[in-house]
This record gives sequence, structure tokens and C-alpha cells, in this order.
Amino acid sequence: ACGRRQQLIPVKSAADAPFTPARHTWNRISLTSAAQHRATDTTEDHPNIALSKRRDPRNMTAATDLFAQDAVWHHFNPNLPELQGDPFGLDNIHAFFEALAERSRGTFRVEPVSATPVGNGLVVAQSRNSLTFEDRTVTVDVVFVWRIVDGRIVEVWDIVPGQPTEVHHGKDRAE
Repeated sequence: ACGRRQQLIPVKSAADAPFTPARHTWNRISLTSAAQHRATDTTEDHPNIALSKRRDPRNMTAATDLFAQDAVWHHFNPNLPELQGDPFGLDNIHAFFEALAERSRGTFRVEPVSATPVGNGLVVAQSRNSLTFEDRTVTVDVVFVWRIVDGRIVEVWDIVPGQPTEVHHGKDRAE
């Protein structure tokens, strides 16, 4: 009301929401309050965050118990069109990561940046991934949306931008 900009932010549950007649899951609060909400948010305690943290992209065989048998991994990467697609089922998801490891000669690395649970069934995550092709190391900021049902990952949207965040050539290569 004092000219401050208003923003909609989610709350974890209706019980956390300020009183409103309809008990909406989205509430209008000031930016200051949004910052305070983020500072006290304990998303790392969310079971879906813990589930997504157990996944090691360099060893997907060890993650078999995290995925539903009919899981699908939607991968969009304009820089690696030969790997784009929608691997369906655990065997095809494993094959996708094996092809990525082979293409990058085992240099594929994931550095988690953030993960946010959305309700009880989604996690939106950001990571900074790097891999080396011949004499060129490429780093990209990636967004994932994980859909989780009954404690298992059933669908992943793996979205890579068209332009890398960083590129290092030859001796400039980041280790």
C-alpha cells in the first residue's frame, strides 16, 4: 500500500498461509517479506529434495531405486542434437548417460546450484554442468524439473540453453 511492489510467492501448505477467507496457496506479500520467507525456508528438509540429491549422473546404475521403471527423461540440448530426445525406461535413461559419458570421455560434471520443491510432486533445480570435447571445455547453466510420484522420479525435463555459459580452449581449460 505504501508504493512497495507486491509479489506472489508460494507457501508450503495452507497451514503456513496468513489467514484469508479462501485460504489460497498463493499469497500477496511485500518483497521484504518474500526475502524473509526465503531466508527461513528449509527446503533441504523436503523429501523430494533429498531424493534428487541421491542421484549421481556419473553412476546412474546406482540410482535405479530412485526412478520408476517407466520413467522418462526429456533432454533438450541444441549443442548435442545426437543426444536430444526422450529416453523412456531405466535402460534407456542409463544408455543416455553412458552416451553422454562416452561423448565427453568421462568429463561430465554437475555442480548443483539450487533446488526448490513445488508442492508434493515437483522439484525445480538449477545446476552448472561442464564437459570436455576434444580441446574444449563447455560449461552450461541447466534447469531441471523433476516429477515425483510415490517417492520415485517418473519424469525429468532437462533444459539446456542454446549458448554455453563458459567455453575454455586447450590450456585455458578449467579443471
